[in-house]
Amino acid sequence: MSSIYQATFFLSVALLAIAITVFVLAVSLLGRAVTIAAREEEKVEKERKEGNEGEIKKIQGQLEDAKSKGAQVDVVGLQKSLNNLRKIDRQHDRRLSWIRWKPRLLTANWAAFAPGALFLIAAILSALALRYVETESPLPFGLWVSSLFVMLGGILCTCLTLRVIQEIAVTSEEVSFSRQKEVFVKALSEFEEIKKPALKLHWREQMPPLRMKMDTILELKFGVSLEHGECAENVTASFFLPEGFSFPGSKTLAQPEYIPIVAKMVTLAISFSAITPGIILAHDIAIKAPSSAGEFICYYRLSSRGFVGDYEQLKIVVE
Repeated sequence: MSSIYQATFFLSVALLAIAITVFVLAVSLLGRAVTIAAREEEKVEKERKEGNEGEIKKIQGQLEDAKSKGAQVDVVGLQKSLNNLRKIDRQHDRRLSWIRWKPRLLTANWAAFAPGALFLIAAILSALALRYVETESPLPFGLWVSSLFVMLGGILCTCLTLRVIQEIAVTSEEVSFSRQKEVFVKALSEFEEIKKPALKLHWREQMPPLRMKMDTILELKFGVSLEHGECAENVTASFFLPEGFSFPGSKTLAQPEYIPIVAKMVTLAISFSAITPGIILAHDIAIKAPSSAGEFICYYRLSSRGFVGDYEQLKIVVE
C-alpha cells in the first residue's frame, strides 16, 4: 500500500501546481466573464418575462373563455398551467444561479485558494498515511481514503473553472468574429459610399436670388460637376418653376398635384452625358417671367445613376 499512498501524495502535489496555472489563465478572462455574464443574465431575464407573460395570458384566456360560456373553470387545467409556470421559473432560477456563479469561479478564492488548499490537504493526508503505513492500525487507510475525497473536491473546483474558461473563450471568439464582421461591413459600406457619385450645380454668371422684369426672358447659365465619386452616368438637372413662369423653346411638363414640394410646377429636365472628376458640363436655359411681380420660390434638383439630390431652393424676384 505504501506505493499507492506515495502515488497519491505526488498526484496531489502535481494537481496543486496545475491549480496555480489554471488560476493564472482564469484571472486573465475575469473581465470578459463579468461582461458576458451580465449580457446572459439580461437575456435569461427577458426569456423569463416573455415565458411568464405567455403562460399568464394562457391562464387568463382559459378563465375568460369559461366566463363567456358560463361553464365551470377547468381547475385541473389551471393547476397544470401554474405548475408549468413554476417549473419554467425554477429552470430560469437555476440558469441565473449558474450565470452569476461563473465569474466567481475565475476569482482567486475559487480558482486558486479553494482547490489549492484541498490538494495541499490531500497531500498532507497521504503523507501521514505513508508515515503510519507500518502500523497495524486502520488509520493509514482511513487517511488515504480521506485524501482521495479531498483531492476529488479540488479536482471538481478545477474542472468547473476550466469549464467556465472554455465557455468564455468560445464566446470571446464569437464576439471577436462578430466585431470583425461589423468592422468589415462598415468599411465596405464606407467604401461604396465614397464610390457613389454626388453632383453639384454651379452658377456661371448670375447668383441667386435671380432678378427679372415682368414678361422678360432670362438666360440662366449654369454647370454641373462631380463633387465626389468615380463617375456619374445619366445625369439630369431638373428645374421647377411656379405657374406663370415658362421655359421658351423647351419641352416642359407639369408636376402632378400629389408630388410634394413641387406640385403643379412647370418642369424642365436637362440631360447630360457621363461626368468624370474635374469636369464641369455647362448649359444655358431660357426662363420667362410671369406678368405679375413678387418673390417666387423655385427649385432645382440634380440626379444620376446612383444619386438623387434634394430639392434645392432657387429664389426669383420679379419686378
